[in-house]
Amino acid sequence: MSYIIKKQKEVNVLDFIEVRNTTNFIKYTKEEHEESLNNSLFVVALYVGKKPIAVGRLVGDNITTFFIKDVIVIPEYKSNGAGKIIMEELLKYISLNAANHAYIGLMASLNSEGFYEKFGFKKRPNDEMGSGMIKFYEK
Repeated sequence: MSYIIKKQKEVNVLDFIEVRNTTNFIKYTKEEHEESLNNSLFVVALYVGKKPIAVGRLVGDNITTFFIKDVIVIPEYKSNGAGKIIMEELLKYISLNAANHAYIGLMASLNSEGFYEKFGFKKRPNDEMGSGMIKFYEK
């Protein structure tokens, strides 16, 4: 399958929202998404023609800490290599900017851990590290 890769400002916020809304992730406003994309270190999206089918982004300090966020492939394009391309683009960006031994984190969606293990990520807890933790801010 032939994909078009768009990066950074080439990624339209409405396309990002369209892909993200195919999940059960928390919904944010267009303005909140615009700010989150503008504040991301790196944003990537895949298209088939003009249709956005996958997205991913990085947040962090751009040297010692990177957090992979919003890696999403719309359901009808899963298992077609789109997620792999998104991850390769994110990891390529990290390889160009990271210090030696930089932290690269992510929170895998339920049952997607195996996908990330293919890229060298480790499940937690394990013998070396405790559980990852999360909290959602409530106003």
